[in-house]
Amino acid sequence: MTLGTLISKYRSRAKLSTEELAAKFPAKRKKIEYWEADRLIPSDSEMQRLIQLLKIPEKEGQNLFVVQRSVSTLENTSMMLLFMTMAVLLGYFLPLYENMNAMAFLFTPKVNLGTYIIPYISLWIHFISCIIIIVIMLLFFLKAKYRQQLNYYKMLVYPISIGFISLLFFIIDKFQAAYVGYFSILLITFAMGLYYIFSTRKMYKLQILTKGVK
Repeated sequence: MTLGTLISKYRSRAKLSTEELAAKFPAKRKKIEYWEADRLIPSDSEMQRLIQLLKIPEKEGQNLFVVQRSVSTLENTSMMLLFMTMAVLLGYFLPLYENMNAMAFLFTPKVNLGTYIIPYISLWIHFISCIIIIVIMLLFFLKAKYRQQLNYYKMLVYPISIGFISLLFFIIDKFQAAYVGYFSILLITFAMGLYYIFSTRKMYKLQILTKGVK
């Protein structure tokens, strides 16, 4: 049995609809539905409120709550790591490693920068953005508290946005056509990362996702 099925079971026993339970909380009906579908988990205070309202056995409820909270944190961390690893390692450093001409252009340019000034600056901005992403990732994993991790996670949107825009300028300028394929894939990966982070931030703003995990 999962935490969601436990909540659904005792809500049915109490003969309450999701709307009625949401009104007693108070909370959004969508949040109740997400809990029962195991898509989200309640905060500590919300779980205590559920135990009181639905008369859930405290030991049973708390045991499932602790297990599911750990699983949820692990899933969120894994998703973030997936996007960032793809974007930074596979998307950027691998193409540069495969063709050292781009690395040489980045660090020891021997071309007329008057002609290639836009891609040169764009590539440097993108490189710095990737380094900042790596630093934020390291800070994320070094911090044990969930709220600290959440703050670092939200910060990722800024270097990813800057890296996305700088990479877009690089591709539009069509510098070294052979790189367009590589960096187009990276551009899509950055877009996926931005979509995931923005959608997560939007869910928090709508108070659908719980903020109470510690």
